[in-house]
Amino acid sequence: MRILSIFSLLLAACLASCSPDNASAQDANVVTKDITVQEFLEMDLSKYHLVDVRTPEEYAEGHIEGSVNINWNDDHFMRLMSELSKDRPTIVYCRSGGRSKSAMKKLAGTDFPELYNVLGGYLEYAKVQH
Repeated sequence: MRILSIFSLLLAACLASCSPDNASAQDANVVTKDITVQEFLEMDLSKYHLVDVRTPEEYAEGHIEGSVNINWNDDHFMRLMSELSKDRPTIVYCRSGGRSKSAMKKLAGTDFPELYNVLGGYLEYAKVQH
């Protein structure tokens, strides 16, 4: 009987800790969104951080004007991203959208209030621009 009571208490504690009501307020307020290139082009980029998460070599081959290069594969990616001010939303992009999607998901657990991922990445952007 005593073991059953202890088990019941542990189970209740586990369930309570997993409930959405116990999610941090920060996580609840984070905006993460995939955007199309067309939506991206309609944004006033002066109000956003624009981050290219590709390698420096890829960035050198062509990038969106006004972007900064912070390599997703760099061991210091999170530290470098944390140096950006959090007073503006952040848009991330890569070659085709995979790395930037991963970056957005990882950053969603930090103190970035708004994160946007450009679907199709630089390849899609370059198609639309030419």
